[in-house]
Amino acid sequence: MRTALLAAPIRMTTASDAATTTIDHDGTPPRWRRILGSTALEAIVVGTLLMLFEWRGIPDLPVNNIDPSWQAGLHMAAHGDLAWGRDLFFTYGPLGWLRQPTYWFEDSGRMAIAYLVLTRIAWLSVLWLLARRIFGRPIAAVVLLPTVWVLDDPVQLLGTAGALWYAGHQSHLSARGRTALVAALGAAAGWELLGKVNVGVLIGAATVVAVLATARGRELVRLAGAFAGAFLIVLLLGWIGTGQSLGDLAAYGRGALQIVSGYSEAMGYEDSTLQWQYPVMAQIVVLGLVAAWWCADGAKRTRIAVGAVWIVVAFFVFKAGFVRHDYFHATIPFATLAPLVLAMPWRVTWPTRALAIVLVLLPVVVVLKTTPAGDGGMAHLLGNAKLGIQQASGIVDGGRARTIRDQGKRNVQAADAMSPTTVEGLRGHSVAVWPWEVAAAWAYDLDWRPLPVFQAYQAYSTPLDRINRDRIASADAPDRILLNGVASIDGRSIAFDGPATTRQLLCRYRPLQPQDGQWVVLSLVHPPCSAPRRLSTQRADWGEQLTVPKPPRDGIVSMIVHGAAPEGAEKLRTTLYRSLDRFVDTGSPAGPTRVPPSVFDAGLPLRIGAATDLPGPYPFNPNASTVKLLRSDGYVSTDRPLTVEFILERSPGAQEEMRIARGARAASKERAARPGR
Repeated sequence: MRTALLAAPIRMTTASDAATTTIDHDGTPPRWRRILGSTALEAIVVGTLLMLFEWRGIPDLPVNNIDPSWQAGLHMAAHGDLAWGRDLFFTYGPLGWLRQPTYWFEDSGRMAIAYLVLTRIAWLSVLWLLARRIFGRPIAAVVLLPTVWVLDDPVQLLGTAGALWYAGHQSHLSARGRTALVAALGAAAGWELLGKVNVGVLIGAATVVAVLATARGRELVRLAGAFAGAFLIVLLLGWIGTGQSLGDLAAYGRGALQIVSGYSEAMGYEDSTLQWQYPVMAQIVVLGLVAAWWCADGAKRTRIAVGAVWIVVAFFVFKAGFVRHDYFHATIPFATLAPLVLAMPWRVTWPTRALAIVLVLLPVVVVLKTTPAGDGGMAHLLGNAKLGIQQASGIVDGGRARTIRDQGKRNVQAADAMSPTTVEGLRGHSVAVWPWEVAAAWAYDLDWRPLPVFQAYQAYSTPLDRINRDRIASADAPDRILLNGVASIDGRSIAFDGPATTRQLLCRYRPLQPQDGQWVVLSLVHPPCSAPRRLSTQRADWGEQLTVPKPPRDGIVSMIVHGAAPEGAEKLRTTLYRSLDRFVDTGSPAGPTRVPPSVFDAGLPLRIGAATDLPGPYPFNPNASTVKLLRSDGYVSTDRPLTVEFILERSPGAQEEMRIARGARAASKERAARPGR
């Protein structure tokens, strides 16, 4: 009897995953169970299936427009000799193209899609392990299917989940394990600073908070060294590996800081139909803190650490979703926080499981309510998987990649149509595209040499504007500027998106040929603007009407405003949320123009002389005889008067053209006055 019992398999259930494991009499699982039932392999298989079931399609076909154009720019930069920190500044860095799974180029498109697939599988495999521990396999599967449908950035989720998991579980790790995990998170932060800058900052901040909240003494020094060492090694290797110069790294960091910090002032937007999300977001954050304290399995220090990391992540994703609160960004906080809940050190009891389910699924409900009805594919798992396999096949199928790339090129050429004469006038010259339709440079195989902040609306602070201005004023200015007559975003003006850049462009460039549809080709023919001369300085209040001096035909009159940027309490409000809007009323029938607060002191061009202005329907010249400075309703930190300067810059090129024109007219009159004519 005893021999029979020993020979029979024994059924054992582990509490950790509520799974049943069959064990042979010698204490080892059968061979097929050892191979197929291993935790890592199971996680990878489940992660792959979840990735396919949640596949919503990727934008692998190149198209034109504002967002696809900057994505094209990232891929073009990877294929060219442009230097980040000198020739390019953006919210992404030299590895940013990996996050854009589009076939702008065959090789980089395939690599970007492979990167997306691998990072999604990695995150979903980790997510499965986290959910399985808390709920067991059956409930984990039910909870995760709707959760992965709202999957956000997998790299961001891996990094922040790692920091949160470390905060909650570090006491169960060996010293070597803690060091290794912190070093891995430092490496992830360094990598992402070269990919998407704000994600690198988030991963780094969450990790630093987790370490500071849990480590003391020598261990804190050891962990700080591991984090900093891995961060710097990956950052420097990635920087050099992408062909960048170490001498440009500091400038890249300064530019990235300007772009990230200026976002809250310049890019604010509120969709009134989404205001119901604010109280829901607050509830989710509070429930997460309750979970960190009441449900966490660990000492008081661990619970504080988990709560602190949760707050850091919630703050970053709140800014990502609520500064520019539209349908595209509004899902980011909820799609990030929903799965991160599972990285907390939950005590596995039914009450805590119930709270975990609520915390996971409540943000999912918010995302599904927010997302337009076109995302109804959650119920079509097999169809999603089929699409995923089809799109991912381009990783190994070069023919598919080339076909999609060529079709995209034809589509962009049709949308951004240019005559053969225009294209020929651009060949053999360095070309910048302004204000943003970079996809046209890709579609027509132009020698793209952009202004460093290569989309006009992102030059939303005076330092960023000066980077572009200095490039146009330098010997490295592009030979041609391909100007597209589009309006700016959010009620802003192209003239005020980088106002110092606008003034130098007007001084240095003239049309090469007549307007070609939506395009005008500008040619570099003149020297930079003269040094500015102050015309007047005065104090003014918000809403006060001011008279704008009239410029000479070769001049540009601009307004510099001191005191318009957020200060005091509003500066704090901007850091935590976003600034209030500022406007310039030039008397235009279209109404006041929104202006980013941090470019008021760059010099807004208000009146442009006839010899300096560009012809055609391009909105560079507000032609304002009077101007008012306005602000949106709400608290502004100070009511002290503003200081307003009017300055005049003159175009030496326009002066020369006027001199030549006067000479031609005089010669014509002289010929007409000769006897016998």
